[in-house]
Amino acid sequence: MSCYGAMKPSQRLTAEAFWNDLWSETADESSQRMGYHQRVLTEILAQLVADARKGSTCLEVGCGNSRYLPWLATRHGLEVAGLDYSPQGCRTAQARLQQAGVSAPIYQRDVLDWNEDLQGRFDYVFSFGVVEHFDDPMLVLTAMRRLLKPTGRILTVLPNVSPHSLNVQLFRLVGPRILAMHKLITLEQLRRFHEQAGFETVECRFAGMGISTMTDRKSLARRLLQQLVFRAMQVARKTWECLGSTPPVNSWTALYMVYHGKH
Repeated sequence: MSCYGAMKPSQRLTAEAFWNDLWSETADESSQRMGYHQRVLTEILAQLVADARKGSTCLEVGCGNSRYLPWLATRHGLEVAGLDYSPQGCRTAQARLQQAGVSAPIYQRDVLDWNEDLQGRFDYVFSFGVVEHFDDPMLVLTAMRRLLKPTGRILTVLPNVSPHSLNVQLFRLVGPRILAMHKLITLEQLRRFHEQAGFETVECRFAGMGISTMTDRKSLARRLLQQLVFRAMQVARKTWECLGSTPPVNSWTALYMVYHGKH
């Protein structure tokens, strides 16, 4: 039985249907279009693999519709693989790989299962927006650690779900249902969760400036408010950049939370 099936409902904050619907909606997005959010993630990922040897193995957990696996394979020469429990997520990830001419396995599995054949196989394991969807992040972090080689590295990136962040405060108004799918975590808690799972911290920080673009989609007023705040943050960020300064990145304005650690 899948470990997901064995978990108490309160421990898993999202359902498979949510991800299937999400990846179905985004499957036709152009792989060439990369906005600010994606550029920040690409820069974070590039830092992780900056010293990687060609042929190093890299697994993305929660790889649905991933544009990063083809990029790692073609730009950095890594042997990539993806894992996702959503059937639609796996299909869209495989489609992106095929579009890029990359042959790589996509495993339709639950990361919380034992996955004995994948244990100790990867130099790098990374996830974008996964651990915050568990009431107990230790479950998924411990599972990901099993997949790393003894010298492996982990990269965990999640939206800024620090309780007092602008992102969370806005979502209380425009996306309460989506917010309920996220565990609120401070940066210090993110570091602590990883270290309790057995990782040695390389860095734990905020990255980017902005807010998430999702809403509950059922209220025009909510969507308008979200877009108003999003555009205001965008203008502020671009103004800082035009002035030749780095936009402020802190617990209130940050777009992402980042953890990089060693096995």
